[in-house]
Amino acid sequence: GSEIPTLKSPSVSSMTRLTASSFRPCSASDPSGEYAFVKLRYKAPGAEESVLLERPVTQADRVASVAAAPQWARFATAVAGYGEMLKGGEALSAEFGWEDIRNLANGAKGPDAFGYRAEFVQLTRLAETAEAQAALNRPGHEE
Repeated sequence: GSEIPTLKSPSVSSMTRLTASSFRPCSASDPSGEYAFVKLRYKAPGAEESVLLERPVTQADRVASVAAAPQWARFATAVAGYGEMLKGGEALSAEFGWEDIRNLANGAKGPDAFGYRAEFVQLTRLAETAEAQAALNRPGHEE
């Protein structure tokens, strides 16, 4: 069977922990031309071994605007924004909110055979409503 490891499981506790001191500063004159280096490890259902994907993020990956980014990247950005908003949105621009996330996701839905992407857009509406409701229920809020 498959198991989701806990933070105390051997497979997780042996992982390299990244801290601010793990990273070296870089500059525009960095000869590697890398903005980041992404490593992703996954294991397919039923597989015995995991697969490691590694890829540098370079100038070649840069796009002129969010609208020029590939559909999958725009939708993934909307999902990441949604997750950040659920945590309070401190890492997002003050001008970027639920409507922006919804618009980004709607513009990048693409083929949606099972309706999951449309359901995600609906979740942004529900989260926005829940946030507004929570604000109304805070102590000190008067009608």
